[in-house]
Amino acid sequence: TKNVGRGTPAFMAPEVLLSEKEEAIAMSFSQLKKVDIWALGLLFFCVVNPGLTSAYTYEFKAKGVFPGNQICHVKGMMSRKQLPQTVPQFQPFQSTIWRNIFDAFERCAAFEIEKRPTAGEVLEILAYSLPTDSSTGKMTDEEVMKHNSVKVCN
Repeated sequence: TKNVGRGTPAFMAPEVLLSEKEEAIAMSFSQLKKVDIWALGLLFFCVVNPGLTSAYTYEFKAKGVFPGNQICHVKGMMSRKQLPQTVPQFQPFQSTIWRNIFDAFERCAAFEIEKRPTAGEVLEILAYSLPTDSSTGKMTDEEVMKHNSVKVCN
């Protein structure tokens, strides 16, 4: 595709954001899949940080960055290999009941493209810590209700 560098800067993979346009266009299909895995990881970040409008929201607010100027700031953070800041009130959930989603974010957001998981591996990470019925391998209705009944807002 020739539109590799299009999209929301906060979700762009470092190899796209920090490369010359010609280098990004010349990526192989397997590299392009890893670019998508990065973006998926940043989506997982937003899932476990409710209330943020995008990844790097804290950083943008701290520096007074407006949407039109985000790309320069994201490039700077990417060059320093800086991942987005988490919402402190949700950190207890990120280390417990949302751990598998947070783990998926951390694995997908590896700055080294070759260290990112495949889509199949992401599914394994997400499924890893879910409670299941030992006879069927699936979550029971009660477990689903218990797993999803956490209040995150006051």
